[in-house]
Amino acid sequence: MPAHPHRFTVIDPAPRHRRLVSVVALVLALSSATVAMPPLVAQFWLIIFPVVILGLPHGGADSLLLKVLSRKTSISVGLWLAGYLGLIVAFIALIWWMPTLALVLFLALSIWHFSFTDALFLPFEGRNWSAWLSGSLVILGPLLGHPQQSAALFAWLLWQTPEIVLPMLLVVGKIGALLWLAGFGLLLAGAARPWSFMLELLALAAAMILLPPLLAFAYYFCMVHAMRHFLLLLADQRQQGITEKLGHVAGRAAFTTLITVALALAIWLWFAMPFDSIHAFEMPLTVSAFRVVFWGLAALTVPHAFLVAFWTTRHALIRFATS
Repeated sequence: MPAHPHRFTVIDPAPRHRRLVSVVALVLALSSATVAMPPLVAQFWLIIFPVVILGLPHGGADSLLLKVLSRKTSISVGLWLAGYLGLIVAFIALIWWMPTLALVLFLALSIWHFSFTDALFLPFEGRNWSAWLSGSLVILGPLLGHPQQSAALFAWLLWQTPEIVLPMLLVVGKIGALLWLAGFGLLLAGAARPWSFMLELLALAAAMILLPPLLAFAYYFCMVHAMRHFLLLLADQRQQGITEKLGHVAGRAAFTTLITVALALAIWLWFAMPFDSIHAFEMPLTVSAFRVVFWGLAALTVPHAFLVAFWTTRHALIRFATS
């Protein structure tokens, strides 16, 4: 991150949130080792509520970032919004014509976006590269811990069979694991060893590997990534009290989230109902719902990731959390 003067107020819950992430991740990892893994259908319907309540709204507040960038760049909010929507439409077109390429690009972009946010919460200086160890776990963990279910999920998205997808995922998982261990080894061998961060990484890695794939995604996306994004937004708000800050952010996020959910439901019903079973928990309808949710999140993530990166650098945001 650029070395600009700190313009954000450090929020006390930031370091506490890091400790909470470690503790909850460890509890979830231990629990998942003793509980039977639910099928993908059950996992999907279990995560819908937290994704809608916590995951979607963190991007739904992007209008706040657009206003900040409009003030600082002299570019109107309308032009920023047009570019934002243009990226969504362009990525939807890529999904339609080249879904495999779209999936690879989205996964790479997600790792970069998660790592970018995590870097702002590292408790030590000069180790921004190590945020990649945290940001990659939500993708790498399920590939290592549950390759068959991960292959089934990717097969749903690509209209393929799991048998075709699985061999490639096994290779990617092994290569990714070697790179991750090499990075962790470099971190461990460093002169300044951030023990709290390494323990956090190990707890998070255990949860991402042992938890079923969709539950692992929901935990990281909602309780780690989205909550950190909200902490950044709250730190940037000009309101004096925390209640006013929460109300301002929640109001912006809720409006956009409701529109997004309504649009997703309309798309799902339009494409799914004529072809799939009317029983909500049968596999075909769940597959179509998963496609709408996942590809919808992918299309929204593209402009959101670039917007957050530009906002933090343009807005002179540097390291956010204390040790």
